[in-house]
Amino acid sequence: MQSTDAVNLANGEEYEVISELGEGGFGSVYLIKLRYSEEKYALKILDLWRMKPSDHLDFVQRFKEGYKAGLIKSDYLVNNYNFGYIDSNPYLVMDYCSNGNLSRHKNKFYNYVASENLISNVLNGLRDLHRNGFIHRDLKPENILFDNQMVPKLCDFDIAGRYGLQINRMTKPNFLGNVRDVWGTLVYASPEQLDHSKAFKYLGPQMDIYSLAVTMYELLSGGNLPFGSKEDYQLSPREINKRILQKKFTPISKWRPDIDNKWNYYFEACLDPIQANRPANIDEISALLKLERLNTYNYQKSLPTESLIIKSGEEIGKTYNLKELRQASRKNVLRLGWLDPENNCNDICIREPETAFISKRHATIEFSNGSYFIRDGQWVNENSQSFWKYSMNGLFLNSEKINKNQALQLQCGDVITVGNINLQFY
Repeated sequence: MQSTDAVNLANGEEYEVISELGEGGFGSVYLIKLRYSEEKYALKILDLWRMKPSDHLDFVQRFKEGYKAGLIKSDYLVNNYNFGYIDSNPYLVMDYCSNGNLSRHKNKFYNYVASENLISNVLNGLRDLHRNGFIHRDLKPENILFDNQMVPKLCDFDIAGRYGLQINRMTKPNFLGNVRDVWGTLVYASPEQLDHSKAFKYLGPQMDIYSLAVTMYELLSGGNLPFGSKEDYQLSPREINKRILQKKFTPISKWRPDIDNKWNYYFEACLDPIQANRPANIDEISALLKLERLNTYNYQKSLPTESLIIKSGEEIGKTYNLKELRQASRKNVLRLGWLDPENNCNDICIREPETAFISKRHATIEFSNGSYFIRDGQWVNENSQSFWKYSMNGLFLNSEKINKNQALQLQCGDVITVGNINLQFY
């Protein structure tokens, strides 16, 4: 399907294809708009030609079930509007979420305020889904989309199941008794979902509650997973499964020593391998995390703007308001480096009492055309000469080293690393 192609759908409306948004193992998603207006939607088509004919019926049934789940009217779910067939391939029309999925925004939710409000929205979506009798079964960052207001919405209900129903298993063993086919995503799926003797015999909210806990752990830990890396899941699946069943996950406090203890309780409860031991519903999670209310939230409106917050080291939580620093110095160039009590030359001074990895003149932050840019090093004047001096150990943005002569624009949620100190930009 090409851009500008006209598509006549089952409801009689004519759409124009704008672009392809993505392609999965069994289908494609396109950005479309009504032919004679600017209303935009996403069109998802199941490509049956990619599958064995014997699998067509099962895939179409799941696709239809996913369409029904998307008919639930909710501000926290991607809503479906139309179902039909194009050249014998089933399609559905759904909300278009212009800001992509959570995988693109993970670093923005390392902050506690942002992560709490994200989980509030996701819990709202799960509550609406569960109250209407559906279990998502594939909750992960890729299936949490953001609309044009950055409000998160749950999507992709293709393997959603009906609460409490016994249905055909979609997880099957091979001749050795190991999992052969997994419907769901290995890293995020609950242990009972991967167990061929239990999977999908009985569905309950605890499946989604487990997957959400893995997702939140990944966000709050800065990209780590509770039981091992994604490579570990591929190379040593039996060892990972053993850790899961023995509940041997890395405490979140290893990655976030300053974390509120309620998150420790949350992960301890929600990552339990026994389904019945996890919180039974969304309200129990809300109480566990002491969430005052669950409502639509735009995280960008609540975070302190134009600020750097120290996330590791001796001064965790210390905030540098860049706007105030610019106003106080009456300049748009701010210098960041090691705190020298006797001869300070920086606007942003970082204490480093135990190590010596931060240079005295480590980085420069410049405000230009409404945005902040950061680069390695500073201008210095020595022996009547002016020149650019780089840091000794480099400057990193979101774990990527900034090259010499490179200035990178800072985005909300970006993590700056100088020495062994992390600072997050808002």
